[in-house]
Amino acid sequence: MVLGSERHQRIRASQALVALVIYLLCALVAWFGVAQRFIDPLEAAVVCATMISGALVFYALIRSGANLRLSSDPSLTLPQGVLSVLSTAAGYYIAGPVRGAELMILLVTLMFGMFALRPREVRGLSVFALLVLGLMMFWGARFRPDRFPASIELAHFMFAAILMPAFGLLSSQLSSMRQRLRQHKRELEAALEQIRQLATHDELTRLYNRRHMNALLGERRQTAAADAHTCVALLDIDHFKRINDRHGHANGDAVLMAFASSAQSALRTSDILCRWGGEEFLLLLPDTTVEAAHAVIERLRSRVAALRFEGFDAALVLTFSCGLAVWRADEPAHAAVERADAAMYRAKAQGRDRTALAEK
Repeated sequence: MVLGSERHQRIRASQALVALVIYLLCALVAWFGVAQRFIDPLEAAVVCATMISGALVFYALIRSGANLRLSSDPSLTLPQGVLSVLSTAAGYYIAGPVRGAELMILLVTLMFGMFALRPREVRGLSVFALLVLGLMMFWGARFRPDRFPASIELAHFMFAAILMPAFGLLSSQLSSMRQRLRQHKRELEAALEQIRQLATHDELTRLYNRRHMNALLGERRQTAAADAHTCVALLDIDHFKRINDRHGHANGDAVLMAFASSAQSALRTSDILCRWGGEEFLLLLPDTTVEAAHAVIERLRSRVAALRFEGFDAALVLTFSCGLAVWRADEPAHAAVERADAAMYRAKAQGRDRTALAEK
């Protein structure tokens, strides 16, 4: 109820609540000053109400999800930093003899900013803080010299002019380091994804490779119900060596890629096709009867036969021979594949461009 369920939004909401708690604690200090009669109660009420209301608004924006639509920075770090700077400057104006402590709050604001802001934004926020604080010091020395002696305000500003840029520069450097770490993390994740793709997919056809299909067959054997119908089919492109010899291996690769793409478009979402080796492809058909498997293979056959290739003989029709086996519940995966392989060779012997059913 307080933080929400989405992980990143929970973190942002918790950070907004931390800021709210800090404002509440600062408000307690302000009212201590009111009780000790060195802070005006009306001024304290206005400043405390403004900063607490602002913190509540930011929390509400994040908790409602509006932050995701309103800003490229979902944490709203820069707007919250601006609120903190303005609140701190107002606190400096009303804090009387303890106003020097407000400088520490500005440093905390910059420290929070370095975790989410870009280096340029951190530097800009530190300059903004120094300007606003300097303006407040000038205003107090100009219109309330009894509470803001010019010499003391000048000393405060000199300290701020030394500390704020230095802390801003340090925060900027840390922010830059975090940016580089995030970039390195993204590059590492991309490299790991590429490695995973290479480990599980055939580089040419982008289908699953033989190693990954063996793993999927093992998973299917463990999870399939005893009475589930599962079929495996081994497909071999007819006369592929002739295509390579006549048109070159580059064109042969193009045929393999086109076959894989066309076959994928003809399959159901539950079917899994892999490049088994060379021009051979293994098709896993979970929860499928022999009749349904035949229908899938014939749909794939007609889709492949419609392919045409630039630079090839117009009369060329791409065909494949297929061996189809029903995977028995009591046999290992390799046995079902071997039966499909034997049936596929029978289909070739019988004239190619057909499907042969494996012996049970």
